Amino acid sequence: AALETSLLSDGADARDLAGEIAALEAVGASEAVLTAPASGFFLRATDGWEGLSPADAGTLTVEAIETVLRRGAEPTSAPGKLVTGSLWLFAAPVGAGEAARFSPGETVALTLCGERVEAEVRRIIRGGAGGAVVFACRTGLDAVLSVREAAAEALLSETEGLALPAEAIREDGGGTFVFRVAGPYARRETVTVLSVRDGEALVVSDALREGSLVLLGGEYADGMLIGR
Repeated sequence: AALETSLLSDGADARDLAGEIAALEAVGASEAVLTAPASGFFLRATDGWEGLSPADAGTLTVEAIETVLRRGAEPTSAPGKLVTGSLWLFAAPVGAGEAARFSPGETVALTLCGERVEAEVRRIIRGGAGGAVVFACRTGLDAVLSVREAAAEALLSETEGLALPAEAIREDGGGTFVFRVAGPYARRETVTVLSVRDGEALVVSDALREGSLVLLGGEYADGMLIGR
């Protein structure tokens, strides 16, 4: 459920604008400049939930979010909405275990509608079988304006390293290392293992570069001729 900041959904505004245009046409004006009190994204689609605002984040409950998601679109008589703010909120129902992984104030990356946006965890909501997380975002608004409901992936942290087969990682009293192929020789190189998952190890090492060859299995020593 996306909460937008400033919406033009009052039919009176549209009538005033239509009246101004009609008055210009009546006097035969072929060209004129119309000023608006605000600029932003204008959308014709409305579903009846445009009244939500960032202030409502403080009173949202899991049940209220689930109610919004269960109900179908409820169009109003509004001619559309003009979104003038840059801050928008995304409320995501999650399981109890997932809610515990977030902390208010931390920054995470959301992948939403195919776009990656930076988001601040604004509030953790407890209740029901799980909970919900309210994220505050300042970019990517144009990607979600026409979306009433969407799934998102949250990236809590990101680590950069080299991916190696886990079986290349060796360990002894001197630390963790791999044997790198250096011409016909095996070279012992120290590595720091960041994570191991699905048979793949993410490591950092001053001696390894992308494309470096490492040895799997076998017994080697530093400087040993490979194959001897």
